[in-house]
Amino acid sequence: MEKTAEETIQAVDEYAEELGISAPHTVLTVKPAGTTSKLFMLTEGAHLPAMRYYVRWVQFQHGDPLIAQYEADGYPVQHSLKQYPDVAIVGFPQPPRFPHWESLKTNL
Repeated sequence: MEKTAEETIQAVDEYAEELGISAPHTVLTVKPAGTTSKLFMLTEGAHLPAMRYYVRWVQFQHGDPLIAQYEADGYPVQHSLKQYPDVAIVGFPQPPRFPHWESLKTNL
């Protein structure tokens, strides 16, 4: 990994010189992926999650029979949204997911 980091920094320095700009200092920074990572139930970037559970909010049109069912099952429901008056949202608690955690632990 150290060799990859060194080669990356060298390539960035060369490219910056070619373009006549200063080299960025965030070359080895992992970009948080935001919504994309959430689609796969992963955390953003390379940091550990701050909570044991996160609430993923899903939109439903008012009148959808699933809203009453989820509310009866104890899921949090918000019926009145200022921005979207015809929408209710239901929260689904989810634990953070680490798909490669077991292999990481065995390879450390």
